[in-house]
Amino acid sequence: MLKSYHVRIAIISWRNTWERAQKILHAEFLRSSDCTIYAAESYMPYSYNKACQERWIYMLTRLHDGLLHNLDRIQEHSPSANLLVSSDTIDSFQTLYFPTWMNPRQLTQGDISVCSKHFRAISDFLLSPCDYLLVLEDDAIIVSSPLEFIDELLQHTHFDYLDLAGGDGIECNQSNILTYGSVLVEHISYRSTRTACSYVLSKRSALAAMQSMQPLTMPIDWSIAFALATMPTDTLVFWAQNQPIIHGSSSGYYKSWRHS
Repeated sequence: MLKSYHVRIAIISWRNTWERAQKILHAEFLRSSDCTIYAAESYMPYSYNKACQERWIYMLTRLHDGLLHNLDRIQEHSPSANLLVSSDTIDSFQTLYFPTWMNPRQLTQGDISVCSKHFRAISDFLLSPCDYLLVLEDDAIIVSSPLEFIDELLQHTHFDYLDLAGGDGIECNQSNILTYGSVLVEHISYRSTRTACSYVLSKRSALAAMQSMQPLTMPIDWSIAFALATMPTDTLVFWAQNQPIIHGSSSGYYKSWRHS
């Protein structure tokens, strides 16, 4: 007997890119789905002060290994990228020892806008009776139905986080691919995100993600990665190999919100 799950859908958009959200909204797979577009600007409280910088460092101590694992994957596929840091263990977690790209920084207005919309989507999901939340930023390009992908995976196993779109050159490890019917995924034992273009949360990972953004400290993908890294060891994180969604900005189809 097939298991039944209710998936809530959130589309994250902006005034400048509203037509992208409309394109997703009219996709075949969204018909009769519980879907909300989050485009209105309503910013979360944010202060870049000493407490914020100290929390960034604390969060980084939990994120550090996952970030370096991801960096190793990028360098495997683009060895000329020369991305600033080796994967040697860092014993002292002081700002001085972090490469520049990991150090505390003030979030831009765009960062705060993105985090605020993801936060609202996650908060609404937690108040709903739905089992999972599918988040789509409006640069997601639909290749095949993500709902069918999610449903097939759930017929075989549960999960807490599923990355559907990838991006930033962070690829699955071909030797670690698991097959569930027609779905191919990698189990990410170090529990990290790739990007926030398109992902799925369970109720418990959504709660952890919401808590990671209170107070707001890091960009959305790192905030969620911190949440996953601090969850119980039985937390299941998967990345899609046969991705039903293309990350439009990473693939060059769209301009990123950072440049809009």
